[in-house]
Amino acid sequence: MTQFAKNHVIVLCVLLLSVALGSSVYAQDAAPSEQVQSFEQALIDMGLVTSVNMTQSENEASVTLDWAYVDPLRITLQFTAVNIDPTLLTMSLNRALQLTDSEGNVFGYQSLHMNPSTDGDTRTTMVINYYTSAFNPDTSVYMEDYFADRPDDSVELVFSVQIGGFPLQAWDIAMLPPDNPAFSGLSEGEMLPLIGNFQFAFAAPVQPAQIVEVNEQVNAAVLA
Repeated sequence: MTQFAKNHVIVLCVLLLSVALGSSVYAQDAAPSEQVQSFEQALIDMGLVTSVNMTQSENEASVTLDWAYVDPLRITLQFTAVNIDPTLLTMSLNRALQLTDSEGNVFGYQSLHMNPSTDGDTRTTMVINYYTSAFNPDTSVYMEDYFADRPDDSVELVFSVQIGGFPLQAWDIAMLPPDNPAFSGLSEGEMLPLIGNFQFAFAAPVQPAQIVEVNEQVNAAVLA
């Protein structure tokens, strides 16, 4: 099997794993987007996140892995991209975003939300959540509960993302902003420029599972 085919098998397996597992709720009594952000802010406020602060740069673009959080129920990472077009960033994250351990086990993607800068600069902060179930593409072994038989109090992880360097698909073209000259005249099948491959190897402690109560009320009229 070629490396290209192997990578697509990994992506497919991770997507199937994510769909099969469904969504986990960690914060209660709030709208879904509020649940995610409230839980992450609570982790920061309680001092449970591990500062990573690793930066890699390609020309003027850079990606920084800011912090990580690991417990038996989830793995959460925050990273920041600078001088990378948000549209290209979004399309890239749909394709080439991966978290593995030091043994090559691939964790299932759960959710991601982006926070573009409101100051007019090119900084975008993203928080991504992974399930703590994993699949090894070399051995075809699936671990429903990765931490069940791992008494270690820390885990070595590798986070990688490729920005650009892939052919445009029909659904990509629908996302292209018509007023952005960087994507003017592009058609299906054309290769987007490769900004860079960014990879971060780090270790993080495994915290006890956290359940956060979020006592927020949502106006029913807003949801109607």
